[in-house]
Amino acid sequence: MAPWFSLDPVDESFFRTAPHIDTLVMDLPVPAVKVWEGITNNEPLKWCSRLHNGHYTSPTPHGVGTLREIGAFKGAVRLKEYFFAWDDEEMHHSFYVTHASVPAFKSFAEDYRIEPTRNGCRFTWTFAAAGNPLMGPTFGWSQPITRKVLYKSFERDTLKHFGA
Repeated sequence: MAPWFSLDPVDESFFRTAPHIDTLVMDLPVPAVKVWEGITNNEPLKWCSRLHNGHYTSPTPHGVGTLREIGAFKGAVRLKEYFFAWDDEEMHHSFYVTHASVPAFKSFAEDYRIEPTRNGCRFTWTFAAAGNPLMGPTFGWSQPITRKVLYKSFERDTLKHFGA
């Protein structure tokens, strides 16, 4: 098994202060609870083609302190995640990555917010990252590719899955 690289923990302020922040805002023609169920069920984000084998490693009920593992790029990258915010009523949660199978990050976090709208819901998915200083400028240079290849695939797959 590949080695794990430890990442620094973050808090909510990281979504405003991280060196690299990307946000996807998607208006979906389905009830908010349907999207929330899709990101909190036993196979979270299963519709995203570049994510694989996502699963919670903490027992239910899930909330602050929940742990999850997920892979990207056909499992080439594995992440261990810790949820530091979780509100089922507000349909919002956030996590930071505790360990990654690649040494690319100093810190990495995601925030999910789902809000009901007149025609369904708005799903706001924010990514915040700081590159590993040992990578030098390589991490910053790779961010446009990450946006185009990874984040846009999440958006495309989510819109398709929910019929938008």
